[in-house]
Amino acid sequence: MHYEDVNTFLQVCRHGGITQAAQAMFLAQSTVSQRIQRLEKDLQCSLMTRRSGVRALTLTPQGQRFYPVAEKLASVWNEAAEFVHTSAAPVRRLAVGSIASVYETLLPPLFAKLYASRAGMQVRTLISSSPKLCDMVEAGTIDFAFTAMEICSPTLHCTPVFCEHYRLVCSQGLLPVGAAVDIAALESYHELFYSWESKFKRWHDQRRSLEHSPYLVCDTPMAWLLIARTMDFWTVCPDSAVLYLRANGLEFDMHELAEKIPDRTVYLVQRTSGSISGESEIFNKEFVNFYQTIPQEIRRGVLG
Repeated sequence: MHYEDVNTFLQVCRHGGITQAAQAMFLAQSTVSQRIQRLEKDLQCSLMTRRSGVRALTLTPQGQRFYPVAEKLASVWNEAAEFVHTSAAPVRRLAVGSIASVYETLLPPLFAKLYASRAGMQVRTLISSSPKLCDMVEAGTIDFAFTAMEICSPTLHCTPVFCEHYRLVCSQGLLPVGAAVDIAALESYHELFYSWESKFKRWHDQRRSLEHSPYLVCDTPMAWLLIARTMDFWTVCPDSAVLYLRANGLEFDMHELAEKIPDRTVYLVQRTSGSISGESEIFNKEFVNFYQTIPQEIRRGVLG
């Protein structure tokens, strides 16, 4: 069994497919495929299910069982390499996952605090969907995750950390000032859409029929911001996204919605079992410090 094969397997899992992993690793797709096939031959089992015409791969039951083993192998290999090349203490590692909207709009100051703590940690971040993030915390792939869903599991602890209102934001002068806005009556041509969470998307789709689908659907908050600079738009977003737009210098009008959307709650997910590592203790301390700097309209006392 080769290190590069195990590492390639992990990269394919993390990026959701061979094409994406090849791009991230700066390798040819054929090289990535050959490494996965060699690993499967060594293990004498199939690790991934491949379907024609579909980029994403699905782990087989054997692949799911091997994933945490691969993580441990990679960690041991990395520690061995550090031992060979340096006599210093091993690098302390922390893995934090998040949904994209929280990662881009709220978390950069947290990672800055971790850096400023000078704890000698190597922090790895990962963006994925809420269900996948919960699975990765449960499997031990990552230490903490910020998700938009609460999961009931004896092995996971979910703490609500952010609770936000949704607002309607639009280009200056696009909509009359004062009255609450019903999105069902707005022009589709001006709508800029990002799916902040599944609950929000269901609310939106109930009020905007297929023939009134958004002009533009964005796949990241960064794209949402950049496109907002180029068009007359209206969009519905949580308070953290409003602050994100302001921090990036975008001028806009803000309106209340005629029909209230359930607030978005973001949870910090971590494992309940096992001893707390030094890295986790540092993260918890810095997160509490970071949390106190978050505007009250986003915190709204959910930790208190």
